[in-house]
Amino acid sequence: MTNADWSGPDNGQATLTITVPEAGRMVGLSRNASYAAAQRGEIPVLRFGALLRVPVAAWLRKIEQPETIAEGPAKVAPIKIGKRK
Repeated sequence: MTNADWSGPDNGQATLTITVPEAGRMVGLSRNASYAAAQRGEIPVLRFGALLRVPVAAWLRKIEQPETIAEGPAKVAPIKIGKRK
């Protein structure tokens, strides 16, 4: 998804910000997980008093970065096997 692909929520009008849960849903997070990710700084937010909003352009850049995508299977340490008797 690029900035040009984002048309905003349901009204067909482009929007510059979305809610934290909307941003989280874009990557498969629940509402609570979305706010936790925002608190950790994993979702960029703008604060307007108590209102948190996610800038669409910054969020799309972040989720499109190659280093945010896991590369291959997880590394697993080899298991040492003792001598058989």
